[in-house]
Amino acid sequence: MTIFWIILAAIVAALVALFQYGYIFSNKKIVKENRGLPY
Repeated sequence: MTIFWIILAAIVAALVALFQYGYIFSNKKIVKENRGLPY
């Protein structure tokens, strides 16, 4: 059962990391589209 929880935690951590990477990537795309703005 312990191994199951370790695998589950690893999957959750991977999903969180992928979500954060995708969120940052989409933010960079938005910034590129809004080049006319000063920030």
